[in-house]
Amino acid sequence: EFGQLGLASAQKSHIPEIIDGLSSVKSISAGRAFSLIRADDGLYVMGDNTYGQLCHNTEGSSLIVPKILESNNNPIPSDSVISFKAGKESTYILFKDGTVDACGLNSVGQLGNKT
Repeated sequence: EFGQLGLASAQKSHIPEIIDGLSSVKSISAGRAFSLIRADDGLYVMGDNTYGQLCHNTEGSSLIVPKILESNNNPIPSDSVISFKAGKESTYILFKDGTVDACGLNSVGQLGNKT
């Protein structure tokens, strides 16, 4: 429905399909209608972005192909990340330096940013 499978389509798939453009995948996490993938070259997001949960500054638009996450116009290095999790409609990234990035729905303070 939102492209969360990363198959360049918003259609359902009833059989496993390879996601083009990704290799050396290390881990994945899925939210309500979006997905996160960690590969050697960085973190990728795809799917629903209604609440900004894809962390790519285009709230409301969906991605049907994987997009690498960036910080200051540079890809976030995969080796700088300890872990990442997709919540129902939010994303959390734990970095090696102990900091956490959070984005997405914050209706009950789930991002922890005092808003």
